Parts: sequence; C-alpha cells; structure tokens
Amino acid sequence: NVSEGATIMSVNSIYVFGGLYGEAYAGIDNGNDYVVAAMDFNPEKIGIGRLEYQGKKVSKWRKKTNFEPQIAYVKDKKIITEQITKELLNSLV
Repeated sequence: NVSEGATIMSVNSIYVFGGLYGEAYAGIDNGNDYVVAAMDFNPEKIGIGRLEYQGKKVSKWRKKTNFEPQIAYVKDKKIITEQITKELLNSLV
C-alpha cells in the first residue's frame, strides 16, 4: 500500500499491488508513455510526465466492498483513469 501522505516516484510505470491512497509520479523524466495502476485506486494525486491528476476525495473510512483495479495513462495530453480490463491492457501495448 501507498498510504495517505506518502509519495512514490519512478522514471518508469508504477504498479501498486494494494491500495494507492497517497501520491504517485510515473515518468518523472518527463515521459508520457507510462502508467500508474493499483488494485484499490484512490490517490491524493498522481503525475505522469508533466501532467497531474487530482484524486477524488473519498473518506478513508468508506466501506470497502469490491475493489476495482484501475489504471491511469495519458491520452490526448490528459490523464485518463479507467477500470483495468484485458481489452484496455491490449490497447495500451
């Protein structure tokens, strides 16, 4: 897990096999060809290259029933977040 208030940075993509609740910055060498993905995607903020995405405020006390793994990537100079599906992963390759 990446806890609230924590920050991770990488020159490559970031994959969190748990919850992303803090900040994550991928492609810090200004590359937009990277992704940020997590099993429970609720970041405070993410960055890919020079672009940033402000996470949605969700109570940390929310009832966690179903986790929907999500991925963030750059499309048309914007960070897009989507549920991870096999079709989406194939389209990003």
